[in-house]
Amino acid sequence: MQIYDVVIIGAGPAGLSAGLYAGRSRLSTLLIEKEKDGGQIVITSEVENYPGCMEEESGRSL
Repeated sequence: MQIYDVVIIGAGPAGLSAGLYAGRSRLSTLLIEKEKDGGQIVITSEVENYPGCMEEESGRSL
């Protein structure tokens, strides 16, 4: 049985960021996502007012 230092539930923007920081800290990390990496935003057709984006984009392009 594997024991992890960090378990992250959800591979949306916050979960992926948490996974990156945990990996940089050399922690044993498990990331759990039930659908596609990227979370809900990947299947969203139009995203407005996302921090750092000046134009409307699709979730997949982000």
